[in-house]
Amino acid sequence: MPVKSVLITLEEQKKWKRRRDFLQNKLDSVKRRKQGVLRELERVSKRMARFDKRMASLKEAAVPREISTVRIESMR
Repeated sequence: MPVKSVLITLEEQKKWKRRRDFLQNKLDSVKRRKQGVLRELERVSKRMARFDKRMASLKEAAVPREISTVRIESMR
């Protein structure tokens, strides 16, 4: 095999290794970002559930007042 073709082959190998390494690093970065987003989604979901519970308890607490107001007004 001539020296020139060996050098070209080695350059191609280096080029494809650099590309592979770049893509692997990019993939790793995307996976890390995905995990961060999933953690944030979990935090937000838990927070929404807490707020939903609070809203439900506030609505329940408000209903008797409205009923008692309606009863008082209907008695007048």
